[in-house]
Amino acid sequence: MPDAALVADALRGDRTAYGALAMRYRSAMIRTATAVVGVTEAEDVVQETLLRGYVKLRDLRDPSAVGAWLLSAVRNAAVEVRRRGARGGALRLPLAAEGEGVEEGDVLERERRLARLRECVERLPEAYRAVVSLRHTDGMTCAQIARVLRKPLGTVTSTLSRAYGMLREGGIHEGGTDAV
Repeated sequence: MPDAALVADALRGDRTAYGALAMRYRSAMIRTATAVVGVTEAEDVVQETLLRGYVKLRDLRDPSAVGAWLLSAVRNAAVEVRRRGARGGALRLPLAAEGEGVEEGDVLERERRLARLRECVERLPEAYRAVVSLRHTDGMTCAQIARVLRKPLGTVTSTLSRAYGMLREGGIHEGGTDAV
């Protein structure tokens, strides 16, 4: 069922419709929150955002954009939690694509490279870390990131480019790992 139809049903009081929206966007929301506050705080931030989202659903101007609205809300909530002093864990990046054949000897090398990448990404300023996470952990396009962050597309692409530059300075190269 399209997002707009689920929003309409939820506004008519159908809680299962909002539940379906929550389930549809929950994993992306958790990844977004994790990029800002870490694993330990992400679940709480998402839960609180979903509760607030249900209450404020009538404020949504474009029901078809509910996903971007929820992702923007969870990012803002996570930034607020971080500002209040919450500290979290590391950015989670996939170790291997599903079904990817990896030889045992390559696994340790890949894990070592990804650990180094995670360290470098965690050291990025928050704005850069968020864009890298949305791009590479959530798989969003730059246009989608711009919508979620409410930034011009050019700002997102230049932020991503600068983040890549910072990662290269840290010894991470786009061709050096599958994650970037």
